Order: sequence, then structure tokens, then C-alpha cells
Amino acid sequence: MTYLELLSPARNLDIGIAAIDSGADAVYIGGPFFGARRDAGNSVEDIAALCEYAHRFGARVFVTVNITVGEDELPELHRQMLASQEAGVDAFIVRDERIFGWDDITVPLHASTQCAIRTPEDAFRYQALGAGRLVLERELSLDRVREIRAALDATGHPTELEFFVHGALCVCYSGECRLSEYLDGRSADRGECIQACRSIYDLVDASGKTLVKGKALLSLKDFNLYNRLGELADAGVCSFKIEGRLKSVSYVRNVTRAYSQALDALVEANPEKYARASFGRVSGGFTPDLSKTFNRGYTELFFDGIRPSAGRSSGSDPLRSSAAHPSQAGAWPHPSNSAEGGTPFGAGALPAWSLNRHARPDRASHIPVFAGNDAPGWSSMDAPSHLGTFVGTVRRLRRDRSGLEITLDRSNHANPSRPFD
Repeated sequence: MTYLELLSPARNLDIGIAAIDSGADAVYIGGPFFGARRDAGNSVEDIAALCEYAHRFGARVFVTVNITVGEDELPELHRQMLASQEAGVDAFIVRDERIFGWDDITVPLHASTQCAIRTPEDAFRYQALGAGRLVLERELSLDRVREIRAALDATGHPTELEFFVHGALCVCYSGECRLSEYLDGRSADRGECIQACRSIYDLVDASGKTLVKGKALLSLKDFNLYNRLGELADAGVCSFKIEGRLKSVSYVRNVTRAYSQALDALVEANPEKYARASFGRVSGGFTPDLSKTFNRGYTELFFDGIRPSAGRSSGSDPLRSSAAHPSQAGAWPHPSNSAEGGTPFGAGALPAWSLNRHARPDRASHIPVFAGNDAPGWSSMDAPSHLGTFVGTVRRLRRDRSGLEITLDRSNHANPSRPFD
């Protein structure tokens, strides 16, 4: 029997309780410090209260400690983890490998998506360190997930796999982006990302001709694998993760309820294979609708191992067909295929061109919004087909008071439809 877990985000205690009430089998939440969302920190007292509530239903609480940590910060990180462990947390989501050597941390350690686990070799590394669960990269295909699962099983050591199924996508692998730190001195590796990929840009070619003006050229659509949960479970994934530790309580309720119902249907159809990881069931209340929650349009990214082509339809389900905008970007070269020192931002197929960022006094005004029945905000996945494919590496970054210019080189990757081979 495989126990399927729906893992929901919790910005705070109240949202964590709301997620459990909406059908989450587990929630992940930040402690006072050291989480990848600095604005989503919580006291140990609140974490203890959330654990007490969750455990009534067999639900679990995971605390994130998944940023880069300096040597001088390790004692405070250790103290915080011990306090959280005493408060009743069920696991930590970690990034720093030194944590695996702390014998007094006795709850399971889950290797964060920030660890960039994208191959069987990456998986072996963290399995050997002692990770009880691996949070895989969102950019992987279903076939690669199967490959990693088979490789881990062959070792004879049980290791769980967790996969994101819904939420925002970073323009870089596993969120490993240095753009925020370059622009504003605030590092995504320290939980301070300014989300420059959501800004408005102009696309200008080498001759100075403007090809696209005033669009969110680096902003990807949101991930949505609502219709693919059965395939993930069959591939050996046991935890289905919703992104969004900065999201509102209404967002978390709606998305959690939708995916909880989908997992219930999967269990009902396969009672000999699957069961939910917590006990108790949610009934009554509202009917969830993912199209009514904030999103930038939806995509399944590279899940099928190919870049969706222009005009491709994902089927009759509106949640899937909304991912079929022309010339989606969701495939990039593997970092090992990029020029040394290059950064895979999801770049361009012209020999050299520039993205000129619009300078704005307030950040909120340039965040593309898609909610309810409004038209979706333009994203890099809506790039006109005549512009080519958004694959390449950054050659130069330049900024001044007028904005930001990113110069990108054409990728030499031989087969961009299979970027992880």
C-alpha cells in the first residue's frame, strides 16, 4: 500500500490550519529564520500549535530550513531546529549538507528542491547523506522521475519522492537564480527574491529593433498537474506539493481542496494500491475551482519530455487546454550544456538580443495578474513563434537608472526538446 500525501504551503499558523481543514495531509512552514521565504517566518510557539492541531488528524508539519547558511549562523540554525523538533515537527526540508551530520536532529530530513536533484546521481548523493525524502526539480519529465525512482529502488534503501504539482515557476532551475541579488543585493538563496522575472521588459535585437514591447518576457506560467496525479503516483511519487508560502488563505484553501478531491478520486479508483496519508475526510463547504484562483495561466512545462508546439491542445479539460498557448518556453538547456559562467534564465534563440526592463517606482504595478475571468497576463510561454525558442544563456547584465538590460546568447544545445539528457 502506498500512502499518498498532499503537501500544502502555510505562511502562518492560521493558513496551516486552513490547509489541513481543506484536506492537506501535511503542511510546510517556515520557522523564525532560515527559510527560503523571509517574509513567511513563524515563531516556535506557532509551529507547536500547528503541530498539535495537525496531529489530531494524522497530518504532519514540515519546517523549511532551505537557504544558504554561513559558518557563523550554524549554531543559531542548530538551536532553532532543536526547538522546532521539541515543538513536534515531523521533518525538516533542508539544503545545507552539514545538517545531515547533526546526530541530535532525529526527525527525517528532506532534501529541498533547492538541492537541484535532477538526475539519479544527484539522488544517490542525498540518499547517501541520509535524506529520507527527495524534493525533485519541477523541470523534470515524467520519464526522468521514473528513472530516478527505479535507480533509488535498486539500492534497496527506501527513499521517498516529492514533486511539485501546482504553483509558480521560477525562470531558473530549481529557483537557483542570481538575478535578484545582482539587481538589488537581495539574494533568492537567502529568501529575499525580488521576483525580477515578473517585471515588464522590451525585447530588442542586435540592430536596436524592438521585437516585443512591454511584456513579462521572463515570467513563466504557473505549474498545473491536476490531471497527471495518477501518472506521478504510478511513477513512484508519494508526496504532491503545492507551491505558495506567500499565498493568501483563500488561495491555499481553494487549491488544497481541489487537489485533495483529486487524490481522493485516485484512491477510490485504486483502493488496493493507494490510501491517503492522513485520516479523516473533508465534507461540505465550497466547490473548489482552480480557474478562480490567482494564476498566470497554466502549463505542464516539460512533464511529457517535449516542448509543447504552437497550437497544441492538451485535451478538453480547461485546466489542461489553458497550458497550450503557442510556443511555450518550458524547456531549457541543462546547466552542464551552457557556456561556462552562463546562467540559464530561459533565454533567446537569436544570435544576440537584449531584454530591457522597464524602470518603475513600485514593484506591485508590474506584476502580471490573472484571476477569475480576466485575460491572463502575458508570459514568456506566449512568445510569438517567429521569435524562435526561448533557450540560451545570459552573456551580460547591465543596469542603469533607466532599467535593466540582459544580453543573451543563442544556445548551442544540440537537442533543446530533450534538455536534461
